[in-house]
Amino acid sequence: MDPTIYKPLIDAEFRNLAEILKVDLVSVQNKLDLIDPKSCGAWRYLLQAIEQTRTLLVSPEFKKMLQSNMLRDLWFPTDQYACFGGYTANYDDYNSDDYDVNYIFSEYYPEEAHEALAQENYWGGADADVFGLWTTENKTKVYHAHMEGFWILGEDPADFLKKAVEHIILNL
Repeated sequence: MDPTIYKPLIDAEFRNLAEILKVDLVSVQNKLDLIDPKSCGAWRYLLQAIEQTRTLLVSPEFKKMLQSNMLRDLWFPTDQYACFGGYTANYDDYNSDDYDVNYIFSEYYPEEAHEALAQENYWGGADADVFGLWTTENKTKVYHAHMEGFWILGEDPADFLKKAVEHIILNL
């Protein structure tokens, strides 16, 4: 995704968050402008934008807004989400010595999730929930896989952020 396309889209959603939280829009934009979008893709830009604006946006009110939002794992990651040990075709390939590792067994997930899970590009989740990035045809989609389903959370990182911010606005 071209930086001239994703930067304005992602920046607009950060300004929306700032407006909701009554944070100075210029300060947020100044932090975002410190990131060189040509040095990273859309996902890395989103992660850097979170880091750049964290001190301006994070508040008890913001934490409460993210309680049931898909952005929560990005803003407030925990070690629990770092424990995925990778994708394996079936339980028979499991190494029982890795008792601290949360393997993802494809046989437990819907078939439509297998291709995405096999890329092993996970960024969040817990237990049976897996959040990740799925690269297809020069596009990086954001997904949620669970034993009961497979959902595309965004057709690209900018779309994912837009939907997450819309969810926050709907639940104000």
